[in-house]
Amino acid sequence: MSETSSDALENEASGPGVVPLRNPPYAPFPNGVPTEALLATEATRATWPARYYASYDRTAPQPTPVTGWWDVWDMSDVSNVPPAADMVALAEAQWSARLPFGAGVQDGQVVAYIPPSAPLSVQVQAQNEMSWIHQQASLAAAMGQSFTQAMRDYVTTVSAIAAGTDTTTGALPARPGDIMA
Repeated sequence: MSETSSDALENEASGPGVVPLRNPPYAPFPNGVPTEALLATEATRATWPARYYASYDRTAPQPTPVTGWWDVWDMSDVSNVPPAADMVALAEAQWSARLPFGAGVQDGQVVAYIPPSAPLSVQVQAQNEMSWIHQQASLAAAMGQSFTQAMRDYVTTVSAIAAGTDTTTGALPARPGDIMA
């Protein structure tokens, strides 16, 4: 006798300790209650009508980084969740696509965000510039040359800024055009 494909599946699923997928001995949601309703209480759903949120510093200039991701309806304790009005509600697709970093908020929308880099002080810039100066000095020595007077003046100025003895200069001078003589 030949078996239909559903009979074959049922027979494959039978055996010691295996419950067939059809007609389970219990109904996980006897009244067809959706999972979301089981996860969130009525009060939680009233306070946070959307399930997913992104929090951010509302007082910071925008764009500003996302400071937290919230699946409010899946939380057993919502005592530390910011008010819904202080966050951005997210659709399920936005929630699924979120990353742990690189997101910000601007005008009530989640956007790609790269934090601005802190400007380097003129002293740190001078310290970094000293590496280039040392490379040029090595190159000049290897070629049997020396620095021009303009380059010597540049080295003196940058060295003073890097060492912290010149605290009045607000920006590095331009590199000289002629370096070696």
